[in-house]
Amino acid sequence: MTGSAQKPEEKPQAPPEVKPQPPKPAPPVERQPVLSLYDLFGFSEEERKQLNTQKRGKRKTAPKQGQPVQANLFSQPTTETAKHSNDTDNSRTKPVYPVFDARKEEMDRQRRELENPRPYSGVLQEHHKQGSLVAEQNGQTGFLQERYRDDAIFKSLELNPLQTQKAKLYIEIRDTYHSLYNYEAKERKENADLRQLLNLHYDTFVKRYGNLNDKKNLDLIQMDAGGREILSLEHPDNGKLVKADIFNQPVAFNPNEIT
Repeated sequence: MTGSAQKPEEKPQAPPEVKPQPPKPAPPVERQPVLSLYDLFGFSEEERKQLNTQKRGKRKTAPKQGQPVQANLFSQPTTETAKHSNDTDNSRTKPVYPVFDARKEEMDRQRRELENPRPYSGVLQEHHKQGSLVAEQNGQTGFLQERYRDDAIFKSLELNPLQTQKAKLYIEIRDTYHSLYNYEAKERKENADLRQLLNLHYDTFVKRYGNLNDKKNLDLIQMDAGGREILSLEHPDNGKLVKADIFNQPVAFNPNEIT
């Protein structure tokens, strides 16, 4: 051992304890002033007060009835306007259907049935034959398309109202003439009532439509199968058409003949 003194061993020192420091607060962010429309357009404080006063005092007034309303892009339609607009749109978009008339369809059906040949509903007479002009009980005028012993087939004619009345009056003349002639031929005695009726029908026809043999009446009368015989009820005399003898006296027999 040496005589020098030994240094005591130095113990390593622990590092000083570091205490956590609290975080420093962030520096405050300077807020930028919010610009309003007043600032943007440079309104003064006095002008701002005046505008605010006007806004508070301004009230909306309803338009007078009947007065047009000035609309803008942002205005909403009123209930009445919207209803009218919807009605108009619906009228444009809804399909329009024809009105179904049941009465018209029924009339068309009846007309078609009347135009078709059918059994004759009138009273058949001895002089009736195929092609005879006749009038139905319903007043329709036509001719006998077929003539059988006890019945016949009727076919209507398309005549205007004037022709229909003329045809009916002609039929009265023809039927009365045949009834008068057949009665007097069978009974061998005069029938004054039928002769008077024959003159009445003939005079009425001539007064309304002219003589039987006038050109304007020939087309109608010659449509009848027995029309030529009825035309012989007139004959010329001194340039005029006059009545045949049957209008005044019997021709089926000689009333002056002594029996």
